[in-house]
Amino acid sequence: MKKPRNYLVNFEVNPGSELHLRFSKKSGLLEIRGVKNGNRKAIEKIHIIASYSREKNEKIMNSTTVDINSFDININDALIKSFNMIFACDTNSLIIDQKKICVSCLSILSFSTTNNEYFHNPVMSIVFSLELDNASNPERISWAFFIKKISAMKSLPSDAIIGFIVDSELNKIKQINQRQEPIFAEDYLPKNVVIIYASSDNGKEFLANKLISSADKAAKDLMTELKKNNSDLSGIPGPDSPIFLRKSRR
Repeated sequence: MKKPRNYLVNFEVNPGSELHLRFSKKSGLLEIRGVKNGNRKAIEKIHIIASYSREKNEKIMNSTTVDINSFDININDALIKSFNMIFACDTNSLIIDQKKICVSCLSILSFSTTNNEYFHNPVMSIVFSLELDNASNPERISWAFFIKKISAMKSLPSDAIIGFIVDSELNKIKQINQRQEPIFAEDYLPKNVVIIYASSDNGKEFLANKLISSADKAAKDLMTELKKNNSDLSGIPGPDSPIFLRKSRR
């Protein structure tokens, strides 16, 4: 049985601004006043967090950051309204011959006009290796690689806002989104990209979670295929020159 979901909405209030809350017992509605004063916005960003309670701590399934103009209490609607394109990246690793072999896949969220529904599709992947004494998070290496690929797309409009879904580094996503911390090495997040957290293990009622699950499955399938075909995984190059595949395996 699905556990009851908890929702938390955090408002990122600009310095010197004030919000006033008014709750109506009769209607059950919470009214927020002071969001905009003239041309000045009191709120720029809103963080919507979905979780469920468990014994050791609260399990966060989804953490989405949206602009005030795209806010919707429905996480799926807020996601769709906030971004022109939405991707998800996940990485799977395996230790072979004293090396960590990493397979990362990127999926894109698309819309079918025929079925009138959203679907996910793996579009590219990379394979690289790390020495065991390399403490770098392979997830972040992959984020930096794929974000560069996305930013270089000729078909991408100059004003496009990109949502990039991950299932790692939950406690560091805010700093990365604010460009206080690089994605990896000296690569900072482009201004038109926002990183979103979603768990690949649960929360399948959310589009972001379905999308990250698609990337996770594609990475696992590709790793299985490499092992099954007796590929020489010990010869996989490092992260500076990964093996790049334009189309991921389903």
